[in-house]
Formats: sequence, structure tokens, C-alpha cells
Amino acid sequence: AAHVFVLTGTPAPNEPTEVYNHMLALRPESLRNPDKPNEGFSRDQFRNRYCLFKQTKYGPKVLGGRNLDDLRDRLATFTLRRKKSEVLKDLPDLSYKPLLLDSKEAAVSLKEIPDEELSFIKDALADGDATNLERLTPHAATLRRLTARAKTELLIAWIDEFLESTDRKLVVYGHHQEPLKRMVQVYRKRCKDKEPPNIMGNTRSDKRARSINGFQEAHEHPANRLFFG
Repeated sequence: AAHVFVLTGTPAPNEPTEVYNHMLALRPESLRNPDKPNEGFSRDQFRNRYCLFKQTKYGPKVLGGRNLDDLRDRLATFTLRRKKSEVLKDLPDLSYKPLLLDSKEAAVSLKEIPDEELSFIKDALADGDATNLERLTPHAATLRRLTARAKTELLIAWIDEFLESTDRKLVVYGHHQEPLKRMVQVYRKRCKDKEPPNIMGNTRSDKRARSINGFQEAHEHPANRLFFG
């Protein structure tokens, strides 16, 4: 190709190593190792140079970045950065509004946590010590999953009210697949077996495109007013 452009709003959303593939694809020479001019950085060498990390029993954990001025200089030769405020001046500011779901039903799923584990979690949160909070990490995924499950039926009721009160479309994002799949199942039945557009972690690329197009373009079917992802 005569020209190649990579367009993204998040070139490195979590840590500097994520920009390595962009550099390798667009400008391999930008990865040249100053200590070995005829060689480029491997991914591990790049990470060691630009990331702060520590070893854990699960492998290296990135804590942040370093040598970032050097990395910016490398990127500056072939990147063009534009802030949202510069190019989308008519876009309104994001607004955040907590949605409170007050129901005894929301506590049912949390009862699945064993009493011993629940006591440990409560003690760790009450103490607030960094070491205790770090020990809480393995339990956090379970807490998030059960909390999401507890909110699912309540969220479905809220979505029903939204659909009845307006003709606008609605995008529902979730961290866990279980509640999203439950909502897709519910609204597929309610929409005469027409599945609402959705994208999960294991969704094939061809279906992703159909789901996005269906949500953006089709208006005649009520299922297309919802998007789950």
C-alpha cells in the first residue's frame, strides 16, 4: 500500500506496551534500539524500557510507564493527535447519572458468597490497609459477577420503562456476559424471536458488523432499538 493509516481513540488505553504493534506495523524503524542501532526492540525489551512493573505469582503486573518523553519523541515522527474538543466541537459533554436499584431481589445473588469469604471481604474493606485490599483482589471478580447478576432483572424492568416512554435507541454495556446474554434472551422472546443487536467477547467479526449495521440503520423492528455489548 502506498499509504497506511491506523485510526484509534485509544492507542494505549492501559499501558505503553499496547502501542508496540502500531509502531511495528507503521514505522518499524521507530523501534530501533539506541544501544544496538542495527536492531529493533522486541516486545519484551520495549516493555522493560517503557513500563514500570512488578513480578507476581500470576506473572508481571504493569504499574505504570517510564521514559515516556522518549516514547513520545518516537511516536511524534508519524502520529497526529487530535483531542475530542478540537474535532467534535458540537458533541455535548458526557453526563453521568447513577441508576439506583432499590430492591430486596438484588441481595439474592450475593447470598451465594460463602459466609467465611464474605467475612474476609468485610474485614478487608473495613480495615482499608493496602495489603488487605490486595489480598481481596482474587475475590473481586466473583463480587462483580454476582452483583451484575443481582441487577439483571431490575435492569430489564428499567429498560422496559425506557422503551415505553421514548422512541430513542438504547446501548447497554456490561462487563460480564451472563447478564448480557440473559437480557438478549428476554428481548428476543419479546421481539418475536428477532435477536437484538449484540456483541460479546466471542462474537465472530462478521456478526459484529451485522449487529452494528442493524442497530445503526434499521428502525422498523423494535429489537433494533436495543444494543447489548
